[in-house]
Amino acid sequence: MLDAAGIRAPAGMQGKSLRPLVFGQRVPWRGEWFFEHHLVWNGIPMSEGVRRARWKYVRYVDQSPVYEQLFDLEADPFEEQDVLHTPEVYDGQPALYAKQLRLLRARWRELGEAVR
Repeated sequence: MLDAAGIRAPAGMQGKSLRPLVFGQRVPWRGEWFFEHHLVWNGIPMSEGVRRARWKYVRYVDQSPVYEQLFDLEADPFEEQDVLHTPEVYDGQPALYAKQLRLLRARWRELGEAVR
């Protein structure tokens, strides 16, 4: 919207202009994003997380202790099996899951701090 109006986006603002896409140009897109859901609405718990092409990390922030989920979207595109709680579904690759959990937790922290 800002780009279409000829206004430069503030430095800390997330996102990219959709204007090139509207005009049929191919543009590199982001490889990950931070998401948050902080509304109390219709029984959906508050959450934050990071989404990448293969992995999705979800952190339910209104629960104590915090409840986390990790999805391998390559093996499970419909997010039906949380690999943190059912690793046997994917031949039990605990080292891979532990590494991804560590990386995505750190990235969640970095991205979250950038928008707060």
